[in-house]
Amino acid sequence: MEIEVPYEGDGYAYTPGAPFGPSAPTILAEYSPSNPLLNSAFSGGGQKLENGHILTTSASLFWLVEHDENGNLVWDFDARQLQLDRPESQRGGQIFKAQKYPLDYSGLSRLTSITLEDSYDAWRESVFGSTDLPGTGILDDLDLDGIENLAEYALGMDPQNSAAGELSNLPEALSEAEDKFVVEYTRIEGNFSNEPFSYEYSTDLLNWRLAVPDVDYAEQVTDNQNGTENVLVRFTKEEGSGMFFRLSISAK
Repeated sequence: MEIEVPYEGDGYAYTPGAPFGPSAPTILAEYSPSNPLLNSAFSGGGQKLENGHILTTSASLFWLVEHDENGNLVWDFDARQLQLDRPESQRGGQIFKAQKYPLDYSGLSRLTSITLEDSYDAWRESVFGSTDLPGTGILDDLDLDGIENLAEYALGMDPQNSAAGELSNLPEALSEAEDKFVVEYTRIEGNFSNEPFSYEYSTDLLNWRLAVPDVDYAEQVTDNQNGTENVLVRFTKEEGSGMFFRLSISAK
């Protein structure tokens, strides 16, 4: 519901002794069986955006919803998607108030320039329950599978189980055409400032060169809808030679 206050110029226009406000509310969107997300058994809230849309918070449903000025659904988000690392029975909670900011909002500069190392700490606590347990550091290998914790995090793997069941996440050569060398792997999604994923290639395993985007290779990225993305990397291969590849993951 939107209530337009009688504002004119530099103040409010009203008649002393008369009702203050519009004669009727303006309904932008309302709860119905076909629109059940506009409901909260307790708390919740709404924000009118600059473009006229309404962002609604449902505390009890743990859900965010945006509608346009005609009441049409623009998008909605089930906040349990942030808890996919937990058993389904342990997901849920309440969101009492949400505020939407533009991407260029100055207060978000720290979030939009996060490094892989910065985000590792939050993941470390969610997986291990603490940020200071032995064996949970970036360079540690808690499950002793030869893959350091940072790489397990960056590749969407489980640092508490051997990599045997997660080999599909690791870089794998798919095919080798005459002029292309194709590699596939899985990595986490993220708007990182330091471009943590880079590639090196060699023809003899002795001399390695940093691959240049759009010159030495091209990426094809597919969202897996679970916080990770599938990456196909197509390298341009030098004529008449073999090719070796390695993935470099930078924390900072």
